[in-house]
Amino acid sequence: MYNEEQNNQQWQQYNPQYGSRELSDLINNRVIYPEIFYKIQPFVMVCCDQIEAMGIDIPPQEIIDHMTEVIYNDVCRMHPDIAEYAREYEKTNKNSEIVDVINGIYGSNYRRRGLLRDLIGILLISELFRRRRRYY
Repeated sequence: MYNEEQNNQQWQQYNPQYGSRELSDLINNRVIYPEIFYKIQPFVMVCCDQIEAMGIDIPPQEIIDHMTEVIYNDVCRMHPDIAEYAREYEKTNKNSEIVDVINGIYGSNYRRRGLLRDLIGILLISELFRRRRRYY
């Protein structure tokens, strides 16, 4: 189940730029996001830092797919319970009729990569756009 102390240590390890006040704000507002967010987000932040270090504003789809796969592998290594949940979900939810309907609506570019990979991709793209936002 949820281990707050372990999560705090992971967050501080991957996000040393946050001070104790910001960290306490994040801890106090934990009810906003589900537990899985706090397990995946540190990995997403590290990848976004790497992308920024390369000087890429918004990377092409190939880099996003690669980074999603890297994050997925890291999360599965660090959190075997999430990896098991993702595997079980993928086994039970292989309905090709849904994919056919979506391909009919949106064209043939829809790809089913699994729930966890999709969640990681969403978090990665959201964080990239959040960092790109210009403040005037």
